[in-house]
Amino acid sequence: MALSTTCRMPPAQRLAPNLCRRQDGTTAYFFTPAQLSRQCEAAGFAARECDWACTRLVNRGRGVTMRRVFVHGLFQRPLDGTQRS
Repeated sequence: MALSTTCRMPPAQRLAPNLCRRQDGTTAYFFTPAQLSRQCEAAGFAARECDWACTRLVNRGRGVTMRRVFVHGLFQRPLDGTQRS
C-alpha cells in the first residue's frame, strides 16, 4: 500500500515527501509499517506486529463515508531488563 494520502495534499502543503502541513497549521508525518518498525527497534523495542489498519469513518449527519488508513503496531520492551541508550 502506498502513501496515497500525501498525494491528495496540495503541493503547497507538502513540506517533505512524507511530511505535510494540515489546514489547522499542525504537521503530519506519514510512516510506513517498515519505517515505524525500524524506528521502534532502534529504540530497543521488539516488533510483535506492525501493519496497515484500514477503517471506514461514517458521518451520518453529512451523509459522507471516508476511508482512513493507519499504521498499527504492537511493540514490546525487552524482558531481560536491558535498555539501549
